[in-house]
Amino acid sequence: MFLAIDIGNSSVKFGVHDGSSWSTIRSSSHRRVVIETELTLAASNWDIIQIGISSVVPEITEVVAEILKTRKMVQPVTVDPTMRLPFAMGYKTPGTLGADRIAAAAGALSFFRNDKPPRSIVVVDAGTAVTLDVISAENVYLGGSIAPGPELLQFALSRGTSQLPSVPWVEPHSPIGTSTEESIQAGIVIPFLEGIRALLLATICELSDAPHVVATGGWGPWLADRIPEIEYVEPSLVLDGIRELVQYQAS
Repeated sequence: MFLAIDIGNSSVKFGVHDGSSWSTIRSSSHRRVVIETELTLAASNWDIIQIGISSVVPEITEVVAEILKTRKMVQPVTVDPTMRLPFAMGYKTPGTLGADRIAAAAGALSFFRNDKPPRSIVVVDAGTAVTLDVISAENVYLGGSIAPGPELLQFALSRGTSQLPSVPWVEPHSPIGTSTEESIQAGIVIPFLEGIRALLLATICELSDAPHVVATGGWGPWLADRIPEIEYVEPSLVLDGIRELVQYQAS
């Protein structure tokens, strides 16, 4: 059994792969007691023989590694740009490339493994931040873009002003809000959606072929329902990528 641990900005996702599918649990916070409880639930019924970690929060990586050591589990492999990768690196500063973006790219290559002839791939990973990552048809990771996700937009507007409240994420019926709540919703939801679509279309225009576009992350399905250029939604893309990268080291 393979245990993949995806440490994000807001939570930690645990996935156990039994050779055919994932069983997943997501922690509700970064608190050690929560992470340890969810890890126990995720792994207690399985004989884990490999562990891979993708993390964008180094201090939480240390917490998870300590928990794994305490439980006497196998030594994890941590995703980073210095490891052997299933694609060529075209990024100018690979040392600054987030592990989640590397894993998402590897997961996308796995998802489209049987694509003949190969096409470029654009991955839209929508969580706390929204990243677009591009792998060319020649199997080169080209780079991408990073934008704020819905929670960051809500947080910035409510914390950066003295009188504007935090409001629910509700898609407005009109850009003309008839209350402060509706006005804020119009001012963040519409620009977020249209901004991500514009970014995606601009990315597609930069490519010499018609790429596959796959979405993942908590906001992936929401975006896919509203952006027709997104063809696929694959919730386990990063977990798949972690597994691919760990197994690729030994191939």
